[in-house]
Amino acid sequence: MADDRDVCEEVRIPLNEDQIILTQHVTPMRISSSPGFHGLPSAALMKYPGDKDDDFGPCHWILIVFSWFILALTLPFSLFFCLTVVKEYERAVIFRLGRLLPGGARGPGIFFINPCTDTYRKVDLRVVSFDVPPQEILSKDSVTVAVDAVVYSRISNATISVINVEDAMLSTKLLAQTTLRNILGTKTLTEILCDREVISQTMQTSLDEATDPWGVKVERVEVKDVRLPVQLQRAMAAEAEATREARAKAIAADGEQQASKALKEAADIISQSPAALQLRYLQTLTTISAERNSTVIFPFPVDILSYLSGAHRNCLTTAESSKTAQSSAVSRKMENELNVDDFRRPWENDRMWNLRKQFILRNFSKMMKSRLICLSNVLVNIVVLGAGYDSKLTKEVMKMAGNLVEQYRKPIQQEAEKFLKPKKDQDDSGPPAKRSRTDYDEYKHCPSGYSKWQEPAICAKQSMLYSLRAQLSILTSNGNPMQKFNSVCNTVKCIWRVQLTDTMCTLMIDDVVVATQLYWGDEFQAKMDACSTAADILSREVLEVRRTGGGYELYTARGPNQHLESPQVWRLTSLTKALLCLKDHFLHHCSSKWRDEPLRSMHAACKQYKLCYREHRVKDVGLAEKFIATISNVFIYEVKMRTDRNRYEDANASNRLCTKSIECLMRMPRQNPLIEHRNGELRIRYE
Repeated sequence: MADDRDVCEEVRIPLNEDQIILTQHVTPMRISSSPGFHGLPSAALMKYPGDKDDDFGPCHWILIVFSWFILALTLPFSLFFCLTVVKEYERAVIFRLGRLLPGGARGPGIFFINPCTDTYRKVDLRVVSFDVPPQEILSKDSVTVAVDAVVYSRISNATISVINVEDAMLSTKLLAQTTLRNILGTKTLTEILCDREVISQTMQTSLDEATDPWGVKVERVEVKDVRLPVQLQRAMAAEAEATREARAKAIAADGEQQASKALKEAADIISQSPAALQLRYLQTLTTISAERNSTVIFPFPVDILSYLSGAHRNCLTTAESSKTAQSSAVSRKMENELNVDDFRRPWENDRMWNLRKQFILRNFSKMMKSRLICLSNVLVNIVVLGAGYDSKLTKEVMKMAGNLVEQYRKPIQQEAEKFLKPKKDQDDSGPPAKRSRTDYDEYKHCPSGYSKWQEPAICAKQSMLYSLRAQLSILTSNGNPMQKFNSVCNTVKCIWRVQLTDTMCTLMIDDVVVATQLYWGDEFQAKMDACSTAADILSREVLEVRRTGGGYELYTARGPNQHLESPQVWRLTSLTKALLCLKDHFLHHCSSKWRDEPLRSMHAACKQYKLCYREHRVKDVGLAEKFIATISNVFIYEVKMRTDRNRYEDANASNRLCTKSIECLMRMPRQNPLIEHRNGELRIRYE
């Protein structure tokens, strides 16, 4: 019996005022004979002073004996509950009345267990692998990466894994996540990508030390994947590509440098001997003739080139004389290819257009087309209208024009000489005859209704508008219209202003009314639209200033034989443009986008084009109401709805009304889309 007892060794460790007793249970006879021992060290349990010894007390023994007595009475049926099988890769940790049985874990094999007093727990000793979920980690160099890993571990001590921790594998998994974040947080991105083996070894060592008290052995840790942000991947790919290109260019440059040095040395050697050059010439002829038998070679001396150079100088004079004759043919060919007539402005006469046309054909191959057209307009403004520009720009344009200015002014000077020559031969010895301003031809063909006192002022204003039109033709169509008007009016020395009333916006240049438009709320947008419309009005061919009441108005027409239009004709222009832009907005967008949320889409589009969408409710007969949709006071659509006696309103009424309004806008024509009634109400047409 003495051999079957456990040998107990106690080690007392002082800790503050108490003592911790470390009790090591060893059963020397059972190490070799007990089939339940699996070769691992036995349990080390921590025991505090005052605790009872591991030996069972009298009460325990009474319960054990009583349970054995019950098993004996119920034989052989109790054998089915007493025999337990443990597989080769498993171990069983047995507790009797809550205490661990000496000898540690049992297995493998079959064991006899008292079901009344004994409980057991099976532990799997095989290697288990689990994935560490992807962890968002901020590296040492402040780069966010997602890293996941896989851990291979097994239970090394079944007894400790059951006693010291509730779930050893779950604890190991959570500890692996924390360890992965802590270790990678101290590494840079380059170290994470390049030193995976070092990181895996560090994680394995750290996890093995931390899980040793739990009876878990970490066999291996591997980093599976490092996921970088998409922008960082693009940047790294671009950096790698640039590095490879730079290396390739450096290698190519080194090769060219070495080849150039070799060619230079060979050329220096050949140049030292004239006979070597002749030999090289003969070798080249031999190589050429050997490639193709059908090639016919006519050799001639190299010295003949010096004689040919003298003959070439004599031919230059003949070539220059023929070059002038060819230039006219080239200009005609360029004219056919360019379609230069498309650049003619509607108000230009034949002389002005011929000047611009020759300028464009002369300088077409020297610069871009857009700049050339602009400089041609500058030339006409300087020569014909007498406009002033920067001295540098003026010199550049006159240099490009060459003799075109003299060709333009020569016919005018000849006509002036013909007109002034008879006056020199007149006899002016007698008294001068009294004549009025209306006796001259330029005042006899004035429009009816003009008095002789109004003509000089009107002529001055029309001349100012012509100069303004010429300056506007130089500017591009893009950009801010208000800024263009400011710069052009400063050049022409005139003042433009915009008058805003409750519903109308009027643009005036000096005291001439140019455009009158509807105004619906946004002052800045109204000024922008007025400037854009005024630029379109001034680009027409016919401009005529008329006195109306106490001021002046500008009447325009597209051609000389067309009806003149007053500024009031343009009152719906800006509103029409905005509504057509709104129509194009919904036509170019997918219908499913605005049909899901029509009201929100309508407000967003109207805000973009500076329009105002509103819904009005008007009381109708009985319980019916009219829902009217307007855009900047333009009637779009109306629908009648009937409410019940409890006054419950339809929640989707606004969305349905807005959907119908968008459909009406999409059916609006592009030519004259608005109708104005006598009462001032505006409606849209339908195609």
